[in-house]
Amino acid sequence: MQYNVMDVLMFIFEHYYSDETHLKISQEKLEDVLEEAGFADEDIDRALWWLDGLVELCDDAENGALTHAPGFRVTSPHEQSYFSVDCQGYLMQLDQLGILDDYSREMVIDRTLALTDGPISLDSLKWVAQMVLFNLPGREQAYDSIRHMDRQPVFH
Repeated sequence: MQYNVMDVLMFIFEHYYSDETHLKISQEKLEDVLEEAGFADEDIDRALWWLDGLVELCDDAENGALTHAPGFRVTSPHEQSYFSVDCQGYLMQLDQLGILDDYSREMVIDRTLALTDGPISLDSLKWVAQMVLFNLPGREQAYDSIRHMDRQPVFH
């Protein structure tokens, strides 16, 4: 079976994360488990690199390294090649609902771009947004909101 980095990350979060403890296995043991599960070394390395980047961004946010800059976020042409109109609309919706703030939105964009070399699906973007919020201290309510968004009917 062919796997990719997203499959590795989903496996990690489904099996080794919990609401109380976050990642609950050593990196060495995790690498062994992932290899035994059939994931390629390259995909494992990229997934662990992605997680390291997420942890670093969360640490920066927690330590106040990020600053708020009022304004309007414009998607660059480079970002547009990764984010479809639906994905851009989803990010805007999360902003408007107050689920994402400036910091978390930029983290979602950063982690999404780090995940893939091409366009990302809306489902993958939703997953990245959930993982960013899950790992950000003090964003539990936003995480719960995003998890339940897809279960709500949409009225136009």
